Amino acid sequence: MRRRGHQGIKKTGDLGQYIVPAAAACVAGARSDYKGLQYYASSFGAIMGLSYLIKPTINAERPNGGSMSFPSGHTAAAMGGAAFLHMRYGWAYALPSYLLASYVGFSRVYAYKHWFRDVLGATAIAMAANAFFTKPYADSKYYLIPVLEPHRAGLVVRWQW
Repeated sequence: MRRRGHQGIKKTGDLGQYIVPAAAACVAGARSDYKGLQYYASSFGAIMGLSYLIKPTINAERPNGGSMSFPSGHTAAAMGGAAFLHMRYGWAYALPSYLLASYVGFSRVYAYKHWFRDVLGATAIAMAANAFFTKPYADSKYYLIPVLEPHRAGLVVRWQW
C-alpha cells in the first residue's frame, strides 16, 4: 500500500538520520567542546552498537514483510543526536533536534519500514545511552530529562546554582 508523498517522506526521513547526528557533532565542535565530542562518540557508539546487536537477536518482522525491524536504526541515530544536544546543552539546541528526530521516526512508520514500537525502542536506547555517557555543559543552569519506562513515563528536573 502506497500513500501520497510516500517517497518524499521516506527520503527526507533517510536524510534526517544523518542531519541530526552531524548537527550534534558540529555544535560540540563549534563550541570547542572536546569533552562533549568524547561523550557524544561514546553515546553514539553505544546506541548504534546496541541497536545493531538487538536487530538480529529479536529479528522482528517489518510492516512491509522484511526482517530485523526492532529497533529502528534511523530513529536511533537521529534521537541519539537530539538527546546528546539536550543533555549536554539544554532545550535551546534540543527542541529543533527532537522535532527533526521525531519526523525521522514518523517517516519510518509512514513508509511501512517500522512499527511504532520500533521507533519507541530506538528512542529509549538513545535516551538511556546519553543519560549514561553525557554530562551537562557547565554553563547550563537547569535540565529537563524525559524518562521512559515500560509502564510509566516521567521527567527528571535538575537545577544547578
